[in-house]
Amino acid sequence: MIRQARKEDAEAIVELFRTILIDTEHPIMKDLPWEALKPAFVEAALREDYIQSYHNALVKEINGEIAGFCFSYDGQLIEKGIEPLGIVLKNYSLPDFRTLLKEESFAGEWYLD
Repeated sequence: MIRQARKEDAEAIVELFRTILIDTEHPIMKDLPWEALKPAFVEAALREDYIQSYHNALVKEINGEIAGFCFSYDGQLIEKGIEPLGIVLKNYSLPDFRTLLKEESFAGEWYLD
């Protein structure tokens, strides 16, 4: 079943997002251990104002387990929507980085990540 993500899905979404960060060779995955990053990503994923949160996600559920997910959002929200990650990273004393760049999205377009 595909459904709107819920807060309780945040940790599963983040674990799957880890695979994307590894596959896209995001530099932060070489710089810091996952154990340091995961709590910050989970906290960000629980925020409704973060563009890559449960609030903007759909999940694929199989036998009660989250097997996949996607983020969906309006491109005009990107600039404001990426800021919460920086706030969370600072709270965890982690270096500032982004998983999305504002230059990648445009107003008037809908994105599916």
